[in-house]
Amino acid sequence: MSLFQYLATQNSIKAFAWGGSAVSKYSPELQPTPPPQAWDQYLEHPSVQPSNSCSASSIHVIFIDPNLHQAAHLQHLLDQACDLLDFCQVEHYPSLEAAQAHLSNPTPPILLILILPLENPQAIINQLDTIASSIPLILISPPEHESLGLALLHFGVQDYLVNNELSPRILARAIHYAQERHRNKQALWQKAEQERLVIQITQNIHASLDLETILNTTVQEIRQFLKADRVVIYRFRPNYSGTMVNEAVIAPWPSVLGDVIHDHCFSQNFVDQYQNGRIQALGNIHTAKLHPCHKELLQCYDIQANLVVPIVVAGKLWGLIITHQCSQPREWAAEEVNLVRQLSTQVAIAIHQAELYSQLQTELNERKELENRLRHQAQHDSLTGLPNRDLLSLRLQETIERPDNAYAILCLDLDRFKTINDSLGHSVGDGFLQEIAQRLKRAVSPQDFVARMAGDEFVIILEQLRDQAQAETIAQHLINRLAIPFKVNQYNLYTTATIGLVMGTPDYQKPEELLRDADTAMYRAKGLGKNRYEVFNSQLYLQVSQRLNLELEMWQAVERGEFTLVYQPIFNLSTQKLVGLETLVRWPHPTKGMISPADFIPIAEETGLIIPLGTWVLQTACQQFHLWRESYPYEFTEDIGLSINLSSKQFSQATLVEQISNILKANKVPGSCLKVEITESILMEHLQSARQMLHELKALGIQTVIDDFGTGYSSLSYLSHLPLDSIKIDRSFITCMEQTPENLEVVHAVISLAQILKLDVVAEGIETDSQLATLKTLGCPHGQGYWYSRPLPPELVPPFLREHS
Repeated sequence: MSLFQYLATQNSIKAFAWGGSAVSKYSPELQPTPPPQAWDQYLEHPSVQPSNSCSASSIHVIFIDPNLHQAAHLQHLLDQACDLLDFCQVEHYPSLEAAQAHLSNPTPPILLILILPLENPQAIINQLDTIASSIPLILISPPEHESLGLALLHFGVQDYLVNNELSPRILARAIHYAQERHRNKQALWQKAEQERLVIQITQNIHASLDLETILNTTVQEIRQFLKADRVVIYRFRPNYSGTMVNEAVIAPWPSVLGDVIHDHCFSQNFVDQYQNGRIQALGNIHTAKLHPCHKELLQCYDIQANLVVPIVVAGKLWGLIITHQCSQPREWAAEEVNLVRQLSTQVAIAIHQAELYSQLQTELNERKELENRLRHQAQHDSLTGLPNRDLLSLRLQETIERPDNAYAILCLDLDRFKTINDSLGHSVGDGFLQEIAQRLKRAVSPQDFVARMAGDEFVIILEQLRDQAQAETIAQHLINRLAIPFKVNQYNLYTTATIGLVMGTPDYQKPEELLRDADTAMYRAKGLGKNRYEVFNSQLYLQVSQRLNLELEMWQAVERGEFTLVYQPIFNLSTQKLVGLETLVRWPHPTKGMISPADFIPIAEETGLIIPLGTWVLQTACQQFHLWRESYPYEFTEDIGLSINLSSKQFSQATLVEQISNILKANKVPGSCLKVEITESILMEHLQSARQMLHELKALGIQTVIDDFGTGYSSLSYLSHLPLDSIKIDRSFITCMEQTPENLEVVHAVISLAQILKLDVVAEGIETDSQLATLKTLGCPHGQGYWYSRPLPPELVPPFLREHS
């Protein structure tokens, strides 16, 4: 936009007062002027600087005025202003063209004053951007040209004055602050230039892998930006002598490129310091505290000031970026040091990249071979040589997209591999898997595809099938082939396999969908007894979906507090007195009604949800038990205990005892009131850690009960060697004990065994008079079941207890 276009768009232009003065109409940028008192003090005593003043240096004030009579008057005012400032001299030119030669070489610094109106304002405007960007500029005009003057402010002019209100004092202030704002502008430019330099060199590093180009660019850019006499890259040798490998230098200072320096003062101590980021910034080598040999070395190269920044590549000292000032001493500004430090980091990256690139170039043939090998390794299992999951996914996608292709996916899992691997060692296990892989490849057609997913799980893609029956025949054939013994080392190994089969249909669009359903069918086959195959169908998918939904709803149920606790009374069979309560968790689903524990407890075990759920059960049951004891002290006597079931995952927690102890303390429940119930399988699974944990529970007064006794390992060894207190006879034995003499003898044997080992016995599932009478006859001390009571909600426990006390 031209000046005249700009003025045409302005309806009115307001005048702005600068620093409270009505003379200076507009100050477009930077700091405000100090108060008049400060200026009065400064103009009376120039040695006293205003508080926000830059330190003054000598400048040349050039003013352009075609009116010679007016120029003489202004010359007089400007001379007086410079006398006040004591750091400027004045020179007049009748036109911008006449001053052009002087303006093109601004040494010493120039401040330009234009007097408006000029004969050719459009020409001035065309040159104004270039002039104002490098030289401070002040405009002076009559009041009638105020709009033109104000408009020119938008082109970078520092200040605008009205000529009928000029005085030496006002001109001195305008000159001083025009120079100050220009210096601030230059400082901002220098900061931007520094950022540009870092970005440019960084871009050069990423744009090229030629180290020589990068290093030459680095020294040239640093020298130009810092206006230094010489910048070199000094590269260390193994003995820490070094070579000047790159240089940027200006006349008359000699080149040092290629010089080899043997600095005998450079010790391992300096290496460690530079490697850890030490920077040396010497403003004057003559006054700095230097070792004589270092000072001598610097003087050999006519160095007055020195800036040394290390280049550390991959944690090792590679070299130095050294900046020399030879003409005079120089104090290095913090931003200058920081710039070189940043660039040294980028140079280190460049060096590292270039060295790697060079190494790769020299090893190109090996690299190609390595790439091929890596590509194969990336897509194949290193143990068996079979395609892995990644290559399987690619092949599945191709199979899905191939038109008119009848195919099936088999997910095969070995049933006994863990036993072989754990008992005979990993080397035998690895050899066994290799034999499995070879047998699978030989058992299918050449067009089929065998891959190893992970561990002992394999996937086979069957293609060009006639129908599902053919796929099932192949699945059974694979099971039969794998049942033949394997010879691995000196061992004859046997295994069975379980297979999930899914037929490819147009509904499948992604490999993971096929693998998901084949895996689902495989786990269904395992659930039905292993050593068989199962074909995926929509009903199986529905069951899996329902299970997944139930799992998600369980997490939400924990968060929403949907689970509740009920308590089943435990009685002394002889006295018919209530002696304890077993805590049972229930899930009254808001839409599905009561969900059986048999449905949600296994899912909680598998997903790990049993941990937060079990903690909640412990906390809630102990809190409720404390509330009962406080509210019903006569009913809840000291001999009434609380039983809580622990899961396998809970029992495997190292912090379980501490957690139980904290919950008991928080709810003021004595340890002697608590019994924890664990199954035989849990005990045997954690046999090594169980003994210590049971002793720690015993120390808290807590009793341990073996739940569902007779359904698991039933070992006399653990019964006699572990600190147990009681066993519970599983309800399945109680239900069947009157059906045959053998069943009755089993229950009798368990009760007799407990008596010998001095263990308490609780019979579960008592539902009939005859069962109760038989248990009494056999000497069973305690029992529970529907004959006494169904599990009770918390509010019904106290009245039930009063009824049976």
